[in-house]
Amino acid sequence: AEVNPVVPHSSNIIAEWDFSSFLGVFNHFQVSFFLFKKFTKILYCNCIIWLLITSFCSHSFPDVTKEYIELTAFTEHNSQTGAVTRSAGRPALLISSTSWTEDEDFSVLLQALEEYEKFVEAGHKLPSLVCVITGKGPQKDYYKKLIDSKEFHHIKICTPWLEAEDYPVLLGSADLGVCLHKSSSGLDLPMKVVDMFGCCLPVCAIHFQCLHELVKHEENGLIFKDSKELSEQLKLLLSDFPSDQGKLGIFRKNLRESGQQRWDENWDHNVLPLIKEHCD
Repeated sequence: AEVNPVVPHSSNIIAEWDFSSFLGVFNHFQVSFFLFKKFTKILYCNCIIWLLITSFCSHSFPDVTKEYIELTAFTEHNSQTGAVTRSAGRPALLISSTSWTEDEDFSVLLQALEEYEKFVEAGHKLPSLVCVITGKGPQKDYYKKLIDSKEFHHIKICTPWLEAEDYPVLLGSADLGVCLHKSSSGLDLPMKVVDMFGCCLPVCAIHFQCLHELVKHEENGLIFKDSKELSEQLKLLLSDFPSDQGKLGIFRKNLRESGQQRWDENWDHNVLPLIKEHCD
């Protein structure tokens, strides 16, 4: 261990002194057992030797359990009340999921994030971003290298693989979803958006032929055509963050009030009657 050069070790100081200088002193204070024993052997005169056990300064190490709260990037936990609240200056949590295939061009998102970074640097009142991109696939390593090459100061990107039970928890915790799925046929709908809507998470989704059947532009999300439009949408939706009074909060409110059918309800209403009809 290194010793602070400004404060020499006490034993070094003692070694340089003539112990006779301590004779005649009634009280001696020592900071270690080593010095305590040394003085009891050398100073056999009639004096009192006090042993001061080395300890930390209380003002340097305050009792955090009484005055402080536990913090994460997004939440505050008050150790006295047990309450967990969202931090006032927290970053916005952006979520996207992918199978990392050619159906999804993630350079669109990366370019949009670069533009968002420029907005923040230019002084726009916008939160920092934590962008989570989940999934596995053949192009993941390629995009991870691309992500690592970026020098963001207000954006953090991570690419985890989540267990099935963790994925809906993440969706429910996010502030905004991004979908880059472009149907190769132009006929199918992205199930990831269905998942996001199931957690009442508004979505920015890239345009393709039948997307409007699922994403209602300006109602439960926004539809974009390129990275520039996406960056402008991120700026628009997060300009009031973390207030729920802006457009993002309105989209979430619309999703909650839309009366979406759950999977089992949809099955029971549309599919089960047909099966029963043909089985009777």
